Amino acid sequence: MLDRGAVPRLCPVSLVTVDRSRVSENNNHGTLVIGVGGAIDVTITGSVVTQNGGTALFATGNATIRLAGTTVAQNAVGISALNPVESQGNNFIFGNATEGDVPNVVGSK
Repeated sequence: MLDRGAVPRLCPVSLVTVDRSRVSENNNHGTLVIGVGGAIDVTITGSVVTQNGGTALFATGNATIRLAGTTVAQNAVGISALNPVESQGNNFIFGNATEGDVPNVVGSK
């Protein structure tokens, strides 16, 4: 769980998987992914991103977020991403003050 300001720091080129986790009650963004100097690829599965004061999922620069079976609810903004967010189509994105960007459904393989 990453609650109330816990922030993991990543290398400039990273592949990250967040599985069965909760990111909640942060004053600002829930998950902030900034791709500077290299690609950052974050996959979030079976998780909950809720009650964050800023954007639940925020990605900028050379950053990609992929979602599967994840709930994004009760945040100021659901999703804001420079690059399209990819989704398996089985997420619950609702109840945010502003839903934000809609993920592209890519389906499972």
